Amino acid sequence: DTDGSYEPYLRSFIARGIVKYFPRFPAMIAPKLGLLASGLRSRAEQRQMLLEPHALDLCVWENRQLADWVVVIHSFEEYLHSQTMMESGGMLKLGHLVKQWASEVPGTAVLEFYQEPMGGPRNPEAQTTISAWTRKRGLEMSDFKAGREAMEAHNNHFQPFAWIVDPANTLDTAVPFAQARAEN
Repeated sequence: DTDGSYEPYLRSFIARGIVKYFPRFPAMIAPKLGLLASGLRSRAEQRQMLLEPHALDLCVWENRQLADWVVVIHSFEEYLHSQTMMESGGMLKLGHLVKQWASEVPGTAVLEFYQEPMGGPRNPEAQTTISAWTRKRGLEMSDFKAGREAMEAHNNHFQPFAWIVDPANTLDTAVPFAQARAEN
């Protein structure tokens, strides 16, 4: 993370060797980057995501020869979930699926997953976070004819949000697009 704030939440996972934690990662690279990421007085001026591409590359490289695959999800608030697979098999066996998919195309290095923004009213019968918001966020592609509104709906529905990579067969994880700082 950028400021060391996740340490208390990860402590037990770190102690068991499940998680390797890099507190204040930008400052580890360069003190000025640490200041830019989390040390400025104005939070609006801080750039917490500044070194995300480097953190992702580090994660993949750290897991070479340790893991067959590395899953990257960009936020603690995002999940890999398939309702269809849950209904048919009772659980999402991701390891089995990745092995199957990779065997179908020898030399597979990257599996990319697209997002479906969820939202709407909370399911009153939900017992887990994943089951709380089971509806699309209200962006039906057929409702948008053209122009900016259609482009925004398309981008909200059809952008990759997670990927699984073979760390021994991946050179880098470059962020695939640039994002402007402001509308204008």
